[in-house]
Amino acid sequence: MPATNIDKTIADSVAPPILLVEDNHLNQNVLTTLLHKFGYNVRIANNGIEAVEAVMSDTFPLILMDCHMPQMDGFEAASQIRRLEADKEIHTPIVAVTAVASIDKDRCLAAGMDDYIAKPIDIKAFKACIEHWIRKDMAYHNQKLREYLQEYSPRTYAEQKASDRAMHAERCSIVDGDPCLSFAARLGELLDRLHQALNREEADAIAYLAYEIRSSAVAFGAK
Repeated sequence: MPATNIDKTIADSVAPPILLVEDNHLNQNVLTTLLHKFGYNVRIANNGIEAVEAVMSDTFPLILMDCHMPQMDGFEAASQIRRLEADKEIHTPIVAVTAVASIDKDRCLAAGMDDYIAKPIDIKAFKACIEHWIRKDMAYHNQKLREYLQEYSPRTYAEQKASDRAMHAERCSIVDGDPCLSFAARLGELLDRLHQALNREEADAIAYLAYEIRSSAVAFGAK
């Protein structure tokens, strides 16, 4: 589908790339492809340390932040970014992208993030969220949000399942190669590492790997 005039206006007005902070390569692929489809440039940070370093050297219109990463998680990264910005009197919007939004949302806001969106990604809500935080014209994104809310209505279970299947098909269609094979290969590696961590009784590694397995699964709507 060609970009609309609105899409082009937004893309043209946002020359710097969106900073995507995500350690999972499958999720990087999905989110980067979506952002490019929307007309945005993307810069990837593989963990919180890289995110803080990126903010120290460059400015971004928006940061998309995974919460659970090795070395430095998204909560600590957001806190450090806010401390850095306090001296500069600037505020970069940070939106958490999390597989456990119901658990993480309070921690996200406490760490200084502005918003959060749940995995698996609802493509329409994801696009609306990005436009909301990037557009400087408040009237514009308020109107876009009103349109989105007016369009939403409670759906029957069957309608919801049909919508889930359609979103899953769209997510799969934007990824190069067979996403099921990619997920299967990634899952096998993660399960091997999880088995080793269980044998060694490494609690931190077990928690991280369990999250990685969940995160990879929900990227394509698995439950």
